Amino acid sequence: MATVTMKDKTKYRNIMTGDIYTLSKDYNSRWFLSLRNERGLTKTLSYSKIEMENILREHYEKAK
Repeated sequence: MATVTMKDKTKYRNIMTGDIYTLSKDYNSRWFLSLRNERGLTKTLSYSKIEMENILREHYEKAK
C-alpha cells in the first residue's frame, strides 16, 4: 500500500488526468484538494484524515 503524506500544501497528481492538486487542511481539521488553472479554482469536498488517505491512495500519486 502506498505511503500518503498528510501535510498541508503537499502536491498530488491525479493518476487519470495528470492534474496537480494541493492538499490542504481546513478550519475544521478536515482535508481537501484544490486545483487552480485557467478555469479558476476547483476544490473537492472536505474529508476526514482516514477518508482522504484512502482517496489519495486510490486516485493520486505524490507529485515530484
